[in-house]
Amino acid sequence: MDAIAPQVIRPPAVVLQPTTLCNLDCTYCYLPFRRLNNTMSTDVLDAVAAGVADWAGHGPVEIVWHGGEPMLVGAAGLDAMMARFDGLDVRHSIQTNGVLVDDEWCELFTRRSVHVGVSVDGPEEFNRYRLNLAGRPSWAQTMRGIAKLRERGVPFSAIAVVSHPFPAVAQEFYDFFAQLGCTSVGVNIEEQEGVNTRHTGRSTARMADFWAALTTAWRANPVIGVREIGYVLDHLARDRAPGGRGIWVDPLPTIGWDGSVTLLSPEMAGFDSPEYGDFACGNVLETPLPALVDAGLRERWPTEFLTGVARCREICTYFDFCGGGHPGNKFFEHGRFDVTETDYCRNSKMALMLGVRRTG
Repeated sequence: MDAIAPQVIRPPAVVLQPTTLCNLDCTYCYLPFRRLNNTMSTDVLDAVAAGVADWAGHGPVEIVWHGGEPMLVGAAGLDAMMARFDGLDVRHSIQTNGVLVDDEWCELFTRRSVHVGVSVDGPEEFNRYRLNLAGRPSWAQTMRGIAKLRERGVPFSAIAVVSHPFPAVAQEFYDFFAQLGCTSVGVNIEEQEGVNTRHTGRSTARMADFWAALTTAWRANPVIGVREIGYVLDHLARDRAPGGRGIWVDPLPTIGWDGSVTLLSPEMAGFDSPEYGDFACGNVLETPLPALVDAGLRERWPTEFLTGVARCREICTYFDFCGGGHPGNKFFEHGRFDVTETDYCRNSKMALMLGVRRTG
């Protein structure tokens, strides 16, 4: 196999972990330190801002506040963190479980034009894996937060984790989000990742049936966007010869609370292994962020991942749509990075394409 040089793009987004702590204990969560209250320092924030300034001079950079629960630093605390990026061409977004949303938070979201994403898995019975720290359902608390966003006119999107993707639930699932008031919903099929080691063993045929049923529900009432359906339709609308996609790499740097930087997959942050060592490529308190990204992509595990992506390009008919998958899925399913097919590929790329195309 000939080596294929990847094309590295300027990072369009940087993920920041303002705290490791979370106020929920979802059974499928991949985060290893969600019970620890570690908070990002101003020194780390200033170092990240200095690096982002290098990229933001060539176009806007999205600052994604995510994992554990970023709202646990408080509205004033997160406002102060965001202020370290004032004067740069950045856009802020936050992914939250919505439990803590109140008027103070809505004022911050509005004043700073923060894009809000709320994690909720659907109707109450679909949300049973999203538990609070006492082991009780969190659905009512999240719905109160969503009601406050709607009351204050704050736009929000939703992300849902689907643990049981049966075709029979697709209509009810879609109807819930169509009435929720969100602008769009992203559908994450539960994955074996991080500290979530449960293997669900779904067949591609069953998953295609789920995606077809969901697409049928959406086509009948397309009042919101469904992220995955949009991906397929956008791909099909492009005039591209099969096999024409090159290997494009978005470094997607994730900065942990302590300044550690992990590339390519936020799900790898905070993990290491005897085989590969620490998956972080360094720390912004010691090395500028752009330099970490440049050097980090040449380290062992990213290089091995790109070898696997090149193999995907050679053998997989879905490569032009998928792009070669994600490191987290490859490692947590197979223990290495140069593999090709994963459950994520089958569930959320192959079956997705089959299901959407089946509906027209």
